[in-house]
Amino acid sequence: MRDAAKQRSWRHGHVGDCVASMSSGTSVNGTDDPAAAGEVGVLKVSCVATGAFRPEQNKRVLESDIARVSCPVEAGCIIVSRANTADLVGSSALIECDMPNIYLSDKLWKIRTHDQCDPVWLYFSISSPEVRRRLSSGATGSSASMKNISQEFFLSSPIEIPPLTEQRKIAEILSAWDSVHERYAQKLVTPDQAAA
Repeated sequence: MRDAAKQRSWRHGHVGDCVASMSSGTSVNGTDDPAAAGEVGVLKVSCVATGAFRPEQNKRVLESDIARVSCPVEAGCIIVSRANTADLVGSSALIECDMPNIYLSDKLWKIRTHDQCDPVWLYFSISSPEVRRRLSSGATGSSASMKNISQEFFLSSPIEIPPLTEQRKIAEILSAWDSVHERYAQKLVTPDQAAA
C-alpha cells in the first residue's frame, strides 16, 4: 500500500518541467592559464566533466574581451556542458557559492530550478545513468571530440518527479553518500598522487 501511494505521488515528466531559467555564456578569447585572484576567467567544459565543479578549469579572459563576458557563476545553480565528447556531453555540477569573476562560456548552460524543484535533487536526476545515456546517444556533430546537445533535446529528457518533500529527502541521502564516497576516495590517494 505504501509503495503504491508513493508511486501515485510521483509523476512522469521532463527535465524542462523543473527548470525556471536556462542561460549560457559567451565565447571570449583567453589565455591557457587560469585566472588569478581578482582576474576574470571563463570556464572550460572540463569544469563539470567529473560531476563535481572544478572552478580552476578556466582560462583568463583577455583584457580586450572582458566587457563581453556574461553569465557569472552563482550559488544554487546547476552548470551543464552542452558540448564535449559523446561520453561527457551533458555532464553537470551543482554550484555552492557565488564566483563573480568566473563566467560561463557559450558551451555551458546555467540552470535555475523553480520553487517546486530542489536543485540538488535535479542535479542527481540529470546525472543518472539513464539520462546520461540518452544525452550521449542523442548528441550530434561530425567531430568525435566535440559533440553537441540542443537545449530542446536536453529539456525533453524524461524523468520521474516526486513531490518537493521527497525530492529534498532524496537529495539529502544522495549528498551524504557522495560525501562519504569522496572521503573514502581521498584516503585511497597515495602521497605521490597527492603531490602530482
